[in-house]
Amino acid sequence: MHNEGYKRFIEENLEIVNKGSEIVPFILNSIQTKYLTVDYTGRDVILKARQQGFSSLILALFTADFLLKENSRSIIVADIADNAIELLDRVKSYIKAYEYINKVQIPLRYNSKYELFNEATNSRYTIGTADNTEFGRSKTITNLHLSEFAFYKHPEKLFAGAMQAVVPTGRVIIESTANGYNFFKGFWDECVLGRRPFKANFYRASDFYSPEILTQKKAELGRFFVQEYPNTANEAFIKATGLVYTDFDTSIHIKELPDFKPVYYIRGLDRGFRNPTAACWIGVDKDDVWYQMNELYEVELTNPPLAKKLKEIRGDIEPEYSTMDSAQASDIMDLSSNFLEDFIPVKKESGDNKINYVRYKIEKFADRLRTGRYYVNPKCKHTIEEFLSYRWKDNSTLSNSDINHPEEPEKANDHMMDALGDLNAMYLHDFHPIDKKPWEGKLPGTYIPPAQEEIDQETSFFVDRPEENE
Repeated sequence: MHNEGYKRFIEENLEIVNKGSEIVPFILNSIQTKYLTVDYTGRDVILKARQQGFSSLILALFTADFLLKENSRSIIVADIADNAIELLDRVKSYIKAYEYINKVQIPLRYNSKYELFNEATNSRYTIGTADNTEFGRSKTITNLHLSEFAFYKHPEKLFAGAMQAVVPTGRVIIESTANGYNFFKGFWDECVLGRRPFKANFYRASDFYSPEILTQKKAELGRFFVQEYPNTANEAFIKATGLVYTDFDTSIHIKELPDFKPVYYIRGLDRGFRNPTAACWIGVDKDDVWYQMNELYEVELTNPPLAKKLKEIRGDIEPEYSTMDSAQASDIMDLSSNFLEDFIPVKKESGDNKINYVRYKIEKFADRLRTGRYYVNPKCKHTIEEFLSYRWKDNSTLSNSDINHPEEPEKANDHMMDALGDLNAMYLHDFHPIDKKPWEGKLPGTYIPPAQEEIDQETSFFVDRPEENE
């Protein structure tokens, strides 16, 4: 059956419960029609706004095969058990409508909470949950639907196993709303770049909802509106709940600045091995505006390849100031003595006994964002991903005795955030503008004002403070 045939079958033989809780003929909406008749390839990944009807459509497509196609095996994987039961109940309602409209009885020999078997066609329709990562692995699958894929706990393992069970001509449809920067985000990006054999299909909220409804939803949801009703794929992956840097705005802080004029360069590094080593290269202009021009973000780097990459990235630019976590003292010494890459160990001090260092560095970097003194080049994708996924710990499960427990960030998606935060904290400790008048210390009558271009290049410098114990 070709896709126009599926559309006709669905609209003539199936019924659906509409938003008014009425049972009506299943007439495809504009988004469903566009996907089925224009965008569909049979190996598709769908990124969507809320409630555009994709699950209903995909269930209906597989129901058509279950009813009409011999030896088909359709498998739906839901994110949680409650959703799995709801999806299978919807399939049962489609079958009931088909029986009523066509005055037939489908011989369902095996009818359980999670599986239907059509004795007439020898076809099965099975629904499981992502909690079982082995689900589907041992079966021969002709139709696979991964529903709300972004919310699976172990998506990579489940996907790999299920795909090996799909027959060569089988169809695979992955659909989901976004859930921040996680495995699904990486999977989506790879599909967009053509690195996976799936067509990436994004469906905007504005292509489905009226301006009046979107205005109402925006008023209801506030800053959460964009992630629920995105108009671009990038907006879809922004997850506002619990973000540490809520002032980071993709439309403001991500920029190419070809006319940026740095007066010196600084560099921050957070050392990892199993976790990524993250390093940022920052240009600083005369107004103390930071522009992150490049990044390093890589796992399992020992010091020799790390030093090589540091040199490759900086090229002829020599950073005035480089920082690294003081806990990595041996790495700091090794990089300096053997590879001529000098780093200053981070002093984890806030200068205020009432504020811990982690909170201090977060607040200070947030201030830099709020005051327009940080921008990042779009090519620094890992930095951007961390800004959009670095979150506070969920304190909702704390006991009453811990009700005043201070907020702490999760120890995840924090490698570049630590590199940037530590660098900024040290910069604030050690950076001092030169306040001396240019004629001070000169013989009377010998001061010559600089030309304008020299003024434009005027800079401030890092001044080494004496250690407290000296």
